[in-house]
Amino acid sequence: MSRMKGPVLLVGSVPLETAKAVMALCARELAGQLDFLSDGETGFRQEFIQGMALTTFYGHPDLETVQRPAQGWRPRGYNDLWKFRVRRGAQLRFDHLQYAADAIKSYDDFCTLRAEGLIGPNTRFMVALPLAETGAMPFGATLDDSTKLHDAFQEALIRETERIAQNVSANDLVIQWDCPIETINVAGRDIGRKDQSEPLQRFLDSLAAVAMNVPASAFMGVHLCYGNLGERHVLEPTDLSVCVTMANAACALVGRQIDYFHSAISLDWRL
Repeated sequence: MSRMKGPVLLVGSVPLETAKAVMALCARELAGQLDFLSDGETGFRQEFIQGMALTTFYGHPDLETVQRPAQGWRPRGYNDLWKFRVRRGAQLRFDHLQYAADAIKSYDDFCTLRAEGLIGPNTRFMVALPLAETGAMPFGATLDDSTKLHDAFQEALIRETERIAQNVSANDLVIQWDCPIETINVAGRDIGRKDQSEPLQRFLDSLAAVAMNVPASAFMGVHLCYGNLGERHVLEPTDLSVCVTMANAACALVGRQIDYFHSAISLDWRL
């Protein structure tokens, strides 16, 4: 049973300049409606994983850049993505992914706003993180490169989650896992991994591995969607059956409470 009570759910990005501005605006305009606030995924994170390609992958000594966006660092479409090759013989490792550092800084702003009375005492602080296939698989120059990126990213993601849990009070914390690539793969457009294990099982294994480091008193949610680069989904869903299958499987097998799922719908649907 979910521990959430508020009628409004904000899942991530808000187009303002600073985390403090985002949280102040949302707390003021949606007072009493939210269980938690995100920091708006400001800065490079406003482009979701594309910003990480620039700040974490680009320039890494064990990665060779083989393609970058035609203009600047923001891709204009799915054929304009960053692509990287793992250097021969390298043992790829990411010491950090920047998510924990950003979360800790934003949590300081959150605590300041709460001390000022703008954020209520029962409102939590949400950190959104991509699961490993989402965070890494689109950027490999080959399937082998994508697999190596994925494995290094998964290890780093576990460390990032541990660091967040060490620096944000569990009674304030919400961790949200963003899973567009996992959802697309389960829906049938599987970009795969070198081990070629089944997409739903890969999603469950990855989620279970990172969920172990989310404290029991923290909330945890899962965002299931189909990507949104260029304002269109990679794959348009015809219904919510894929998301329901993933949600039911996660609840049964992940091994800790999942407080919410958020599922995107097609822009072509008429409600």
